[in-house]
Amino acid sequence: MDKVPKLLVMIDGKEGEGPASITYVSLAGALWRGTKTFLLAFFGGLIVFPVPLLHIFGVLLLLASPFAGVMVVIKSYGLVQGMAGEFNCPHCAAANAMEYQEGNAPFYGSCSHCRNPYQVFPKA
Repeated sequence: MDKVPKLLVMIDGKEGEGPASITYVSLAGALWRGTKTFLLAFFGGLIVFPVPLLHIFGVLLLLASPFAGVMVVIKSYGLVQGMAGEFNCPHCAAANAMEYQEGNAPFYGSCSHCRNPYQVFPKA
């Protein structure tokens, strides 16, 4: 039995659901982001390292770069990379479509008909 991904919409305490297409950041994607962060911090530290007064910041950047890379991997793994779906507004029952790119839930928007603000959450 397949679970169809859904989105949960909340407007003024009222809830609604709708079908959704949700993609999450994979482990490979998170590792790639962490590697880019590590390399950016590392080479930034190498560039600043020979400058006399900025030498201290270069050393700190070089030492912190592995930790920054690991933190990016931990924080980005499993984040919503993209979410699209349709739902009926719980307040006025008008049909709405939404599409979001990357971020932390909840996603915010407003109904196209009644203009009430809503929050959208991915629902497994």
